[in-house]
Amino acid sequence: MLTFEELAKANKLRSEDAYFPIGEWTPQEWSNAMAGECGEVCNLTKKLKRDAESNKRVDPTKIGLEIADVVIYADLLAQRLGFKLESLVRTKFNLTSEKVRSSVKIGVKIDI
Repeated sequence: MLTFEELAKANKLRSEDAYFPIGEWTPQEWSNAMAGECGEVCNLTKKLKRDAESNKRVDPTKIGLEIADVVIYADLLAQRLGFKLESLVRTKFNLTSEKVRSSVKIGVKIDI
């Protein structure tokens, strides 16, 4: 099973190895890259609905891979801002659970 920590380490190493250090891009550049990937997800899901109506087929695996790109860029943006994606996700999930009065929480640790 992949952990957030494993993703963060590999993501940072790959960026430095194949591209550049994370700090060379501004938060705006990382967030724009993430938004671009999110746009690709939106475009494919739009086609999924349209193609279902016309008996064509969009490969759901392509959508899944674009979703993965969004997560990868989200991790790089979080690192650029000095956060750990795991902590951000846990904290936000738990805050939303409290807001909607759900007892479902991820761990009890809240740290950003």
